[in-house]
Formats: sequence, C-alpha cells, structure tokens
Amino acid sequence: MARRVELAGGGLAAVIGLAVGILILALGGAGWAFALAALSGLGAGVGAYRHASGGGANWLALLWASAAGLTVLTILAIFSVGILLVPGAVAALVAAVVGSSRSVSGPAANP
Repeated sequence: MARRVELAGGGLAAVIGLAVGILILALGGAGWAFALAALSGLGAGVGAYRHASGGGANWLALLWASAAGLTVLTILAIFSVGILLVPGAVAALVAAVVGSSRSVSGPAANP
C-alpha cells in the first residue's frame, strides 16, 4: 500500500510540475521558473518510481530534493501560478514522507 501511495504522489507531482512549467512558458514567464517546476516535478516522479521499485537511498534523496523544489517554487509564486503547484507540492511531500517511513521500517514490512 505504501508503494502505491509513493508512486501516486510522485506521478501526480510529475504531471502537475510539467503542466505548470508549460503554463509558465506559455504566459511568457522566466525560464528558471519553468526549469524548476518541470525538473522538480520530473524528479519527484522518477525518484518515487525508482525508490518504490526497490531503489536505494539516492532515489529517496532525489524525491526529497524535488519535493523541496516544488515547495519553494509554490511559496515564491503563490500569487501567480504558485497556487496551481500546491497539489503537486503536497503530493511530492506525501510521497517523500511515505517513502521515508517505508525505508525506516524496511521493504519487507510494506509489500
């Protein structure tokens, strides 16, 4: 069950991060904001997928870094497109927390 939650959170963060990144470019926004939204979203998705598939701590670190990037961009852009990133940031944080708790308890405890 924990793997499914981790995968769903990472996947949702990836889709929302990419969608908002494309929206930022379409509205004529800064390239760094697009890069942070898109790469953070993709990083959360890849990190969650690889960690849930039995990957090591490096994939969990990528998931945490991506969740932090989405959260920072959400706070910085809260009065424009940041509000659209809130579900993705929350999903990435949930995936990171679930992945961390699964790592602590061990993979055999949460099949």
